[in-house]
Amino acid sequence: TFLEEVSNEQVCVLKKVYDGKELLIVFNISTEESTVDLSDVSLNNSLVKGGDATIKGDLSVGTDTSALEDGILTLPEYGTVVIW
Repeated sequence: TFLEEVSNEQVCVLKKVYDGKELLIVFNISTEESTVDLSDVSLNNSLVKGGDATIKGDLSVGTDTSALEDGILTLPEYGTVVIW
């Protein structure tokens, strides 16, 4: 499912269900670092902020990595993460 409420021109957020668990796939399609607020996104019956959600996979084209702190996700240019 495309999460339009948190996606923008630089970041695309998708929610999928795999093996009975919800997960987020987040793409930064920009040449610049991008930040997206996932605080109010519900994932496996709790909000990303304050819940157990963590980055499980991180793909980037350079040496920078993604970070998820207090529901705020920072992605390097062209970065992709999987969160659950």
